Amino acid sequence: MEREDYPVKYDALELVEDVDLLPITLEVGEIVQAYIKHRVMPNDPVGDSLHLALASYYKCDFLLTWNCMHLANANKFDHIRCINTLLGLFGPALVTPLELLGVSRVRKARHKVSAEHEHEPKRVVIYYMERQQDRERVATDPGPEKEG
Repeated sequence: MEREDYPVKYDALELVEDVDLLPITLEVGEIVQAYIKHRVMPNDPVGDSLHLALASYYKCDFLLTWNCMHLANANKFDHIRCINTLLGLFGPALVTPLELLGVSRVRKARHKVSAEHEHEPKRVVIYYMERQQDRERVATDPGPEKEG
């Protein structure tokens, strides 16, 4: 969450500030590999597959995500459920903040962005397009080159 720039970023970080991190174990790593092998998630061991593995292994009731491509996607639910059953894992509910927190908080965040751009539709659209390009750059950025 810290790498990207998006509306209400600091509000979101504040919400999770006191949330305990779940330990990443060898078992979780094996689940990640199974998700990638069975094409449940993309071949990114520190991305969506890790988040789903942690939520499944630790029997979290919910996996909260804005990722509607790989996680909170109704077209993926059956595949995820099938592989989790095969692995003997719990299946967390995969939900967006809108589903879990309700419409009012999301509307408030959107209104804040709109107000910051003087409620000019063109400026708001440009803002969101720039944020989308930023996310795409982060997603495709291999990170700093390692020496050695």
